Amino acid sequence: MVQPLQAESWQQAVRSEVAAIEDAVAPYRDIRQAQAKGWRRTTSHVPLMGEHWTRRDGVDYVIGDALDLRRPSNLIYADLGGRMELIAVSYVVRIGPNDPMPEGFSGPADVWHVHNLDQILAALGEKRPLVAGLGSRWVSRNFAQDGNRRLAMVHVWLHGNNPAGVFENLNPTLPYRRLGLGSVYSSGASLEAAQGIALAHPDGCENELSGKLWLAAVTGQRKRTLAQVCRQLQAQVQAALDRPPAELNQFAAEAWRVFDAQRFMVLSGDEQRRMLSIVEGAGGTCAVVQ
Repeated sequence: MVQPLQAESWQQAVRSEVAAIEDAVAPYRDIRQAQAKGWRRTTSHVPLMGEHWTRRDGVDYVIGDALDLRRPSNLIYADLGGRMELIAVSYVVRIGPNDPMPEGFSGPADVWHVHNLDQILAALGEKRPLVAGLGSRWVSRNFAQDGNRRLAMVHVWLHGNNPAGVFENLNPTLPYRRLGLGSVYSSGASLEAAQGIALAHPDGCENELSGKLWLAAVTGQRKRTLAQVCRQLQAQVQAALDRPPAELNQFAAEAWRVFDAQRFMVLSGDEQRRMLSIVEGAGGTCAVVQ
């Protein structure tokens, strides 16, 4: 059990570490400065998370390395009110098959998750062997020499913009901010409500479905069915945006539950397994994949 004085000590250390990160990446709050330094977008907007940007010549952390907090692996941006804002950074550490999570920050609060490259490539290979083969050659060329082919990742949310916690994987306020809804709407909202609100954004269905269905190799009628269900629920949540906060959040949460249940029903077991392969150890329905 962590004693109160011990907790206060590491919490203060974390505040200092996050402040140092914020100072180091301050120039990149202007996305043009990031682009000038070689940062490029590597993902579209991930719901409740944002866009990930990386540098080709970025830092390569391996298990046992001390993190240089001034050098994150990713910058994470979101379009808020027509302006790209730097909302978070992430650190990626390559680890081996049996390695524990990295010792990244002071105290026990940093929450790491793992993208297992071999697991992802195996899922790709089931339906897209050419893509998997090209990916496997790239991974082998870059990482085979040390065997560290699991990517441990932690997010660090900047300037206190994630009330769920500085190291949380998801930021439930982000969908509200993207739609211009204030904190009176996001305060106390459930994760399901935030996911339902995310669908209401004009690109909500595309962001929710495109990458996941591609990894799962979902095509044809099942893909069309999910897209149709998503668009219908998107329109319903959009029409409810003028409701009072509690009523809107209840409606959005129910819309998300309907969507997730439909997705679970439409996809085969193999498709769900491939979709979940993006995060090592993910289980349950596809809703956990972000």
